[in-house]
Amino acid sequence: MRFDIPIETVHHSDEIIPALNRLRAKNIHTIICDMVTHGIARGEGLQAILITSGESSLHQALQDAESQGTTFRRSRYENLFLRSMISQDSRHCVVFNSKREKVFALSDILSEELLTVMRRRIPSVPVKGEMLFYHHAGGIMHAVSASSFELQGQRYFVFRDQPAQIPLRTAHSGIRSYDAPECEQLFNNSFFTVSGSMGELEQRLTPIAESGHAVMIVGEEGTGKEQIARALYLRSRLKNHPFITIDSSRLTDRGWEFLLERHESPLSTEGTAIFFQHMEDAPEQRQNALISLIEETGLSRRLWLIFSCDTLEGETLNSFARKLSVKLGPLSLNLPTLRSRRDEIPALASLYLGNLNMELGKQVSGFEPGALEMMARYNWPGNYTQFKHVLHELTILTDGPYISDADVADLLAQERKVYRHAPEPVSGISYAGMTMDEITRGIARQILAENHGNQTRTARQLGISRTTLWRMLSNP
Repeated sequence: MRFDIPIETVHHSDEIIPALNRLRAKNIHTIICDMVTHGIARGEGLQAILITSGESSLHQALQDAESQGTTFRRSRYENLFLRSMISQDSRHCVVFNSKREKVFALSDILSEELLTVMRRRIPSVPVKGEMLFYHHAGGIMHAVSASSFELQGQRYFVFRDQPAQIPLRTAHSGIRSYDAPECEQLFNNSFFTVSGSMGELEQRLTPIAESGHAVMIVGEEGTGKEQIARALYLRSRLKNHPFITIDSSRLTDRGWEFLLERHESPLSTEGTAIFFQHMEDAPEQRQNALISLIEETGLSRRLWLIFSCDTLEGETLNSFARKLSVKLGPLSLNLPTLRSRRDEIPALASLYLGNLNMELGKQVSGFEPGALEMMARYNWPGNYTQFKHVLHELTILTDGPYISDADVADLLAQERKVYRHAPEPVSGISYAGMTMDEITRGIARQILAENHGNQTRTARQLGISRTTLWRMLSNP
């Protein structure tokens, strides 16, 4: 039949297994054989193709063997190729199928907790490109990248884990990572979800987000700078990557060292949105070090940098913001105060009341006329944050169908004590019988009152951090 293939002849069933072993030693894995040999070969793990009878049967068996061999070689090549591809630049790699079953892993040391997190992320993995997220497990921060590919009509999902030996408490010391679903949930629970509360900002957010240029968000305390930063991130091309917030008022020396000097720092990554808060509270040497890092490493080309700056209406930017504006030239977003939208306060209050009714299970229909008038006249030094808090408390306290004038008057009087109460001048305080802590606390409260409740400005004036000021004022 002119086929050049090796032939083994056996005369008894006892000779079959030794013959099969000789063939396996020659790296032969597929045999064409009779019925008796077929059953034994399959039991030995070899590919066996049965010859029934006649020349046509033999031709068909040979064609089947050739087809199986071609498929095996292709699968072996694809397997080697995929192993090579997914092993690049990663010590820990795992592949899942569309049923979230683990089909391949380069390492078996990944914890079940991390594998569960990966499985939950499968629906978010893009068809093209790559997503990145962080997860804390076992005291370690894991930076995990995820991508997908299609093979023989099936989609597979590749997760690469790069664990960094970063203490878990780093997440509670000023550095925090969010993903898009978390940011979306936080933004949807903010005051900005109220219809029209975004105002003129709405039309500016999308073009700024799409530009990828550095951004400076400026506004008074309580104007929603962090929420606006989340809104920018959610509209950007980086929403499949982490959103890292760095709160300089909470960052310790160890945190600054990790941020500026360690290769595991979020500043060493690419294609990530980084949001810096309260940089005015950072020591000047840390401010200068960050600006130098931005200039020397081209940080703004690798990462999307967003900054916020607490500034009273009509005041100039703080020194860090001015230096950054000169060096980096960020786009500017100035957030309006609530008092600048005084005419909208009745409408905003009514809209937010609807949300509060659903959240608290209440049926408050609205406000007495005097109540809305008092809220419109009030100065709202805490802006939207204070406004949201006051409305929340009023809704809880109201038993009838309308929020009363009396309840609003009482609550705003309390707010005035917090934000605008001015005690006797420091020079008029009698220190007799007072401890040093009491004297210090009294001075801090005096300065806070003179700054109309602005804690950032007060802390800066006293030469302490916002956290220290908060602790000082919280003590009885």
